[in-house]
Amino acid sequence: MPLVKLVAGDFMALDFGVEQFDVIVTLEVLSHVENQPAFMAKLAKHLRPNALLMLATQNEPVLRKYNRLPPAEPGQIRKWVNRQQLVALLEPNFIVTDLSSVTLKANMGPMRVLSSRTFNRYLTKLVGDRFQRFMEANDFGWTLIARAIRRPFS
Repeated sequence: MPLVKLVAGDFMALDFGVEQFDVIVTLEVLSHVENQPAFMAKLAKHLRPNALLMLATQNEPVLRKYNRLPPAEPGQIRKWVNRQQLVALLEPNFIVTDLSSVTLKANMGPMRVLSSRTFNRYLTKLVGDRFQRFMEANDFGWTLIARAIRRPFS
């Protein structure tokens, strides 16, 4: 049975010392971090060379163009990123091995119809999951998912 350590708190304020991990998973956190480059550097610092980072974050173009969202609450950080920005944040410390979008979700315009359960239920009967895979492959998913390997130390 693998040893798993779960720690709750403000990652940027927690002191892990020099401890390094084989895997770090961060889900929907990046867009709520003020200093994203520092966040990525700290993730890398706590991963062994060639260890795995799995990261999910909101897909900025989809949220802005295809969704009506309430304004941010006071003190809430919303620093959504697009694919290129995410790659730029990862590349100094990581080798990106996979980056895709998932979860078609929209509540405005034509994307509202294209992402609806009803539309997709009928479309899936006709073409299987090809439409959804196409849309996700072209970054129409609500979430960007990255898998990256910590660069070996120089």
